[in-house]
Amino acid sequence: MLACDIETKDAFALLSRRRFLQGLGATGAGIALGGLTGDLQAFANTPLPARDGILVVLLLGGGNDGINTVVPVSNGAYYSARRNLAIPASAALGIGQGFGLHPKLTYLKSLYDEGHVALINGVGYPNPSLSHFDSMATWMRGQANGGTFSGWLGRWLDGAPDTSPLHMVNIGVNVPLHLSGDVRAGSSIAPWGMSFGAETDDAHTRLYGAIRSFSAAPTGLGPWGDAVARVQRDAIEIGHDVAPSFATKLPDNDTARDMALAARMINLDLGVRVVGVNMDGFDAHRGELAEHAVLMADLDAGLSAFFATLQPRFANRTTILVISEFGRTPAANDSGGTDHGTANTTMLIGPPVAGGLYGQLPSFSDLDQNRRFKANLDFRSIYATVLEKVLGADSRQILGGTYEILPLLSGAALSDVPPPPPLPIVPGRLIAVTPQRRLDTRDGNGSPQSPYHAGIEETVRVLGVGGVPTQDVTAVVMNVTVTEPTEAGFVTVWPTGEVKPNASSLNFVPGQTVPNLVVSKVGANGRVSLAVSDGRADMIADVVGYFSKSGGATLVPMIPVRVRDTRNGEGPVGPGGIINVQMTGTAGLPASGVNAVVLNVTVTRPTEAGFVTVWPSGEALPNASSLNFVPGLTVPNLVIAKLGSNGAVSIFNSGGTSDIIVDLLGWFDASGSGAAASAVSPARLMDTRDTMGKVGPDSVTQLRVTGVAGVPANANAVMLNMTVTGPTTGSYLTVWPAGQPQPNTSNLNFEAGRTVPNHVIATVGQGGEISIYNKAGSTHVIVDLVGWYV
Repeated sequence: MLACDIETKDAFALLSRRRFLQGLGATGAGIALGGLTGDLQAFANTPLPARDGILVVLLLGGGNDGINTVVPVSNGAYYSARRNLAIPASAALGIGQGFGLHPKLTYLKSLYDEGHVALINGVGYPNPSLSHFDSMATWMRGQANGGTFSGWLGRWLDGAPDTSPLHMVNIGVNVPLHLSGDVRAGSSIAPWGMSFGAETDDAHTRLYGAIRSFSAAPTGLGPWGDAVARVQRDAIEIGHDVAPSFATKLPDNDTARDMALAARMINLDLGVRVVGVNMDGFDAHRGELAEHAVLMADLDAGLSAFFATLQPRFANRTTILVISEFGRTPAANDSGGTDHGTANTTMLIGPPVAGGLYGQLPSFSDLDQNRRFKANLDFRSIYATVLEKVLGADSRQILGGTYEILPLLSGAALSDVPPPPPLPIVPGRLIAVTPQRRLDTRDGNGSPQSPYHAGIEETVRVLGVGGVPTQDVTAVVMNVTVTEPTEAGFVTVWPTGEVKPNASSLNFVPGQTVPNLVVSKVGANGRVSLAVSDGRADMIADVVGYFSKSGGATLVPMIPVRVRDTRNGEGPVGPGGIINVQMTGTAGLPASGVNAVVLNVTVTRPTEAGFVTVWPSGEALPNASSLNFVPGLTVPNLVIAKLGSNGAVSIFNSGGTSDIIVDLLGWFDASGSGAAASAVSPARLMDTRDTMGKVGPDSVTQLRVTGVAGVPANANAVMLNMTVTGPTTGSYLTVWPAGQPQPNTSNLNFEAGRTVPNHVIATVGQGGEISIYNKAGSTHVIVDLVGWYV
């Protein structure tokens, strides 16, 4: 131990942070250790302020070949110099102005076409080094005099007011120089997971408590002992906080995995402001054409994985900076590769970027003495731009000099970029399909094979799959089921790209399998978002139809009428049993022109756990479910069912015996003379827990549904998600148009103490109201609007 604090600090300043941290044990996290005699209080990871920009630095280690990434397709000198390594102009993805992208960069090309990519040519620095180590150190330090031992982003972190170790993270097992400051450094997040701090069993909980206690006060072992205690405490906290990022499987491709994890770290909303990601393998001295194509495909997959994972609320303020220590030589060598270069193409990617081509391609004829390009733009101008515009910092203080601020980012600052406006509400007509499974986290269908976890917003593509086209779709109709939930909670489904609403699509308790019909407006990138409020649960989604701008059937709503009840003399349906229910020509439906029907299907008195499937009569039984049940419980679910060619639907019971009740609520007219649907992001209309208290037995509640939450006065019907919670006895709810006689039907059936949701299509009655009847006991009722029909 050195004699005094000053000597200890000086010695520590010369010590590699990552080496010191690795000596502490395989915690999976590198923590900044500056300030050995500082505060010993635990840190707190707090959400990022709404107007702060986010930076992801993607380092292409080894020296990426810039002119085979952004190809000068109209430059004859390029083809002369590169010979058989040149990318043919016919293969490059044209971006105009005589350039094209490498043919493997298809996703990057789509971002470029959207105006979200800035490609900056001719980037380097004065007196360049051809050594990987020296050049990488220059790029990482980012300072004019080059004499510092700290990195440019680490120095930014030194002055940042947030002291959370998650303010800056690196995806990897160490903290690279550019993320290490003079007194603080980022934290490393191992891409395969961080168990230290995440386990919740009693033994680990006691262990973590004991380790945390070491940092509650000075250890008595001097500043080094205090620093070790602080690091171990912080590693535990980080492991606990980032555990949700590893709750579901990450992509198998290394770059896609790391970039998806980077997005998940941002999605946690724990104050992450800067993320470092590293991609190696670019030192292409031989066999470059094939190797570089693989790397470009991996890079493209990584960018795609990042933006597919990043929540929309963060996308508008996130910028990716792609750098490499140097480019490659203008000419190919004799080994089918290239050698270390001196100028390169740098990229900025993301919605805040002012897309386009910047800088100037260096001359192929005016080369330096080593036959390398002459750079014409100092990379520190790009650093200065992102420091000022993304991180809101004084670039002169951090870089040690004044560099030009380039017009690479939209607006004055990323913090001024407003959130995306709500997606437009467009009416659509129903096109019903035979149920098709789109998502099943139990087997990896449409999602990683892992349950959804609380705190993670997942997205599912619904356009271009399951019979749904890629264009002209306004909303999708799915039967969503949650199974094996670990805690009581709810699922919210909403359009990707909009703010998560205060609403629920279905509710559950531990171990319960719960289905519900969900009509969701389609959001950004043809996706819908799903989130579990608590614990974890497997999710299943079956597509049963969609609403189209350009064709389809329209709704003719009805006062509900019962069309089948096996309790009335028919007897329950046995295991594997099928009943056919004729729809056309009965219960007021015409004999023809009916495309689909709206049914409330209820299973009661089931003897075993199982499921019911409703599908067009005469077609093969699909791998889908319309509702799931357990022994002894009564379970309802709304079903939008396509009719078979005979005008009927078939209903399959998977196991045990069950009585089945079918109520008809409306039908879809193929001629289009009914009402078109307008789906919206869910909005809460009523919650008796916040207002009137429980509804009592044999009582009717009137609810206004037009003129509120955007519902027009001329709406024929509304789409609602209705939930009962805390019922004192078994009962049911009936919903019908106000001013009409109460029908002998039910919309929700429930047992005492159960939370039960159901989708309801309710015809609007007098005064723009609907009536809600509760048969027995008292219960809370929650009503969320998801759309209307006009």
